[in-house]
Amino acid sequence: MCQEDEQGAQVSDTEISALVGWMATNSDGIHDMDIVEYCSRLGARNYNFMNYPVGGMKRSSWLPEKDGVPPPIDLPDLQLDVKLWGTYVIGRISDWIDCDANESWLADLSCVEIEKELNYMTYMPLRVLTLELKHRDSPKLAEILTKWMWTRNMTYSVWVFLPTDENQLPVVDCGQDARDIWGIWADFRSLCTNYPMQKLAVGLRLCPNLADEFLEPQLYKRWHAEPLCSFCIETSIFTSSGQYGKCTLPPAHYRLLMDLFVSMIQRPLIHSNSSEQVDEHLRLQYVNMIKQLIREKAIRSKEAALVGNDDNVLFEYLGHREYIDTLQMPLQPLSDNLDSGTYAIFEEDSVKYDLYREAICHAIEDLVKIVGEEQSIVVYLLGAGRGPLMQMIIEAEELFNAKSCNRRDLLKLELYSMEKNAHAIVTLQFRNKYHWKSRVRIIEGDMRKLSEKVKAGQFPPPDLVVSELLGSFGDNELSPECLDSITDILRPTTISIPQQYTSYVAPIQSVRLHQKVLCCSGGTKYFERGFPGRGRLEPVKLQDGTYALPYVH
Repeated sequence: MCQEDEQGAQVSDTEISALVGWMATNSDGIHDMDIVEYCSRLGARNYNFMNYPVGGMKRSSWLPEKDGVPPPIDLPDLQLDVKLWGTYVIGRISDWIDCDANESWLADLSCVEIEKELNYMTYMPLRVLTLELKHRDSPKLAEILTKWMWTRNMTYSVWVFLPTDENQLPVVDCGQDARDIWGIWADFRSLCTNYPMQKLAVGLRLCPNLADEFLEPQLYKRWHAEPLCSFCIETSIFTSSGQYGKCTLPPAHYRLLMDLFVSMIQRPLIHSNSSEQVDEHLRLQYVNMIKQLIREKAIRSKEAALVGNDDNVLFEYLGHREYIDTLQMPLQPLSDNLDSGTYAIFEEDSVKYDLYREAICHAIEDLVKIVGEEQSIVVYLLGAGRGPLMQMIIEAEELFNAKSCNRRDLLKLELYSMEKNAHAIVTLQFRNKYHWKSRVRIIEGDMRKLSEKVKAGQFPPPDLVVSELLGSFGDNELSPECLDSITDILRPTTISIPQQYTSYVAPIQSVRLHQKVLCCSGGTKYFERGFPGRGRLEPVKLQDGTYALPYVH
């Protein structure tokens, strides 16, 4: 077994595998009519998908000339099954298209031809279209994409690639432009009205030369806040080392890719920037090296997650990854009943419950001094949910009894648990019977009615009130409405846990939150389909750069 195979065997138990693609170029030949054979050949070399010009390689490799006519779009869709197109192929705008070219004839031609390819993308069963920024400022391209995204039923996402070598985006006319690559992308994103990242994302093309911003972690980690979906890795970056001539990445490129690759949904692409056809053995080494790198990241992430270190860990190894980068509508636990899964997620906050148990221990010690050893201590758990805090109360009682060996009798708290969710009551009754020895009095109802029941003599007033209605840190979803309703039944010596809290407002800036709130607030054309004139009136550009249908009778 060769060294490469041995390393692969060592990580064969990795739970998550990466998908790596090949960017097709003219050096591989024109395969517009034999996509199936080309895909199969790449698959045999361990590639999972390919990036291919949506108009065909013949059209993409055309050399533009003034008054010239580019080849027509000619990439027949019947070559592959609809599902296979979306699985194994992502589209690409023809390489010569440059909507912001200095030559006006090329810019005008590009603006016309890119519309044709965007239209054909809508017809093809593809999920992703890639293109590359060729200038520091690309207003015409941004205008076309913005209008397209806002006014068409776009079924695919657009990935915009930028080079990591700032010299490939030179400053025009020796002017002053202090923006780095991230700044150029941020401006382009703004020109596209910060369109939601589900449809407009960014990719980095890793060049042999790295700009300074990609050498300093504090700078390149800004990309974590962007919809960074792909890395296009040029083959000229790879170097050979060791007795087997195995491909490796230079240290700077290796660290950059390891730090910015944060999720398996990101798609690395390998791109040959040579005019000669790539040797098949090298093509295999390239993909194996990138997959090995990602396996190393997965192994490190798995080990870090086991010890609770979330720094630079793949999203897939973080708990509840379905909630990562997901905007959740606010819960309404007062008007709605939470489901068991939501309770289970809340209960995973072990630090919070450990601190509750510690606080309850201190409260019990103080109450024993106040009420004396002969009196019972009445404890209410309000908003019990599935009972995690009741478990903490009972454990605190056990800890107190273990420390108080000189008492004549063991302390036995008088326990009451109140919950309005009838479904959670089933869980509480089960735990009371099998875990708590039926010593908890379970009250089904709204805690705002508890005051009436206590005043009517149905239940005693509390010595200790425990609740987690304030939620975790930064969450005051139910305060003070519910807890205020019991203030008139408290004893002068009653202790409440928590005792106090502070509400505050902190302004934040987040492109991701802005985009996702926009999607939830009806800011797209889909919510305008009932308007009069739909299908007859053209969308109108608004002051903020977005588009909307005029409301005309």
